[in-house]
Amino acid sequence: MTAGENPFELGQAIKFGLLFGVVMVVAKAAEAYLGETGLYLAGAVAGLTDVDAISLSMANLATANPESLKVAARTIVIAVVSNTLVKTGMAVFLGAPALRRAILLATFLLLITAAVGTMVVGRGS
Repeated sequence: MTAGENPFELGQAIKFGLLFGVVMVVAKAAEAYLGETGLYLAGAVAGLTDVDAISLSMANLATANPESLKVAARTIVIAVVSNTLVKTGMAVFLGAPALRRAILLATFLLLITAAVGTMVVGRGS
């Protein structure tokens, strides 16, 4: 979507629906063939472009199968980290030096927070 486009237009809704469908199929296939690791991989790949579809997919997984809540939460965190690293890379390569410093610091703090959050989710009951 480019700046100024209305995200509520039918074309944008159709594109998101298609992306969501593809992510759902890939996540299900990854889970079936590779288990939890497959979901984590699907989250990392989906996060390269967008986190909305994988987040909704994992919410559906956790709703349908409450035992998979931790895996779904970790998958979303992996997708967010993946997405953040891509955007950080873009800012570092395209941005001014002052922006680079600020972005790298913020990304470092986010990665630490994600790691701690993932550990906390892993220990919770």
